[in-house]
Amino acid sequence: MGLFNRNIEIVRSNLDISTLLPIGSVVELNDGEKYIINGYATNREPIKYDSEEIINSEVYGERIDNNPKTYYEMDYEVTSYPMGNDPQYILHSDIFGILFQGYTDDKRYTFLNNINSIIEGGIY
Repeated sequence: MGLFNRNIEIVRSNLDISTLLPIGSVVELNDGEKYIINGYATNREPIKYDSEEIINSEVYGERIDNNPKTYYEMDYEVTSYPMGNDPQYILHSDIFGILFQGYTDDKRYTFLNNINSIIEGGIY
């Protein structure tokens, strides 16, 4: 049985997908740590509320409700900069500052313009 077939609450991200930062961007989070964006989390199953993979995200503060049926849709997969260890998932709103913006070209804009249909179609 897949995650989406269960009786759970999924807290959706409210980020406009077309505004996602490029992969390779280096960001500073609200916790003062630096991370590199190495993937988009919009194509993954939502993360459970008690997962250590979201410890640096603002959703961490919402864990006190201790609701085992709450999952969060995250925006980015990041790893610590510069080591790249221990992938974690964050919301765009967790980003305090952009220290370096990753590479962007026409291919990325085409991807962002079609990301909703890519995700819905299961191609991504």
